Amino acid sequence: GFLLDCQGVSADDIVPVKQTAMFSQKACGREVYIRVRSSKAGVEIFSQQSSGALSSTSWANAFVVQRADEDIVVGNSVNVIPFSSIT
Repeated sequence: GFLLDCQGVSADDIVPVKQTAMFSQKACGREVYIRVRSSKAGVEIFSQQSSGALSSTSWANAFVVQRADEDIVVGNSVNVIPFSSIT
């Protein structure tokens, strides 16, 4: 995409890692990038995911990619994109 091109990053350079979800999130009919904090135990979600909640952006260190038809439940293996892989 445009933003990745501006950063000199190719979408092929971004390889998600698998981690365990420590949260549940229902599918919403479109692909969603959820701000999460990744640790050795797994990934946890910030309670407020609103686009107006800047605190979740400074708190998080990764995204979970949730497919349009994917319900995430605690214990699922999810695709995680660490912020460090896109900066």
